Amino acid sequence: MDAQLHLAVDAAAMFRRVGDGVNPSTVSVALLAELAGADAISYDIRVGDRNDTEKDGRLLRDSLTGRLEVVAAAGPDLMDVAFALRPDRLTLAPELRDGGASGGIDAHMLKDALRRQVLLLKDAGIMVGVRIEPEIEQCKALHRAEVDVAVLNCGAYLRAKSSQERTTEFARVGDAANLAAKLGLRVGVVGDIGLVNVEKLARIAQIDEFQVGHACIARGILRGIEQAVGDFSRAVERGRRRSV
Repeated sequence: MDAQLHLAVDAAAMFRRVGDGVNPSTVSVALLAELAGADAISYDIRVGDRNDTEKDGRLLRDSLTGRLEVVAAAGPDLMDVAFALRPDRLTLAPELRDGGASGGIDAHMLKDALRRQVLLLKDAGIMVGVRIEPEIEQCKALHRAEVDVAVLNCGAYLRAKSSQERTTEFARVGDAANLAAKLGLRVGVVGDIGLVNVEKLARIAQIDEFQVGHACIARGILRGIEQAVGDFSRAVERGRRRSV
């Protein structure tokens, strides 16, 4: 399957919250992104007021013709969220820490508890992804939990300062993607992924999807959402041609 580009429109919702509270509409941004060729729209309900985010989620579900991914933290009301929003995929991620920072779920530690939640969601007809750090044991834990998609957090790679550190972290992402693919999982990458980094990450042939958000929305302010989505899609294609 060709590499796919997923746009996280919660970045637009954050921009709206620091303005008039009305604009831009996440639905408008999502529809423009779909027209420009985005393969899926992602929305993180962990960010902002819960009532507002669930309202956005329902509007997106009712408006989009393509696939909707909802990112949520595991919790007692997870199934309520799943049934209310009916996303094509629900991706589990950790609770947000102070400052909004978020890494990956420790799937190895959660074990059976994670598997129970995954099976409940899959029984409801919802594909399940889990956001993890790019580590071998985490990928194995997702396989045991019968998760559909391993979403690798590339934060350490994106924050790397030195060439040696970047090389090490890039290899770590590549090794995790390779193992996850061998175990039969779909592989996505997430983080504050910019245009240059998405092209380099696309060289890892086992990565199926690239989840971009803030950098693409920010570029859209300058060039328009359709052009920004196109720029990122073409960057993925350039990286794919050099895949390893």
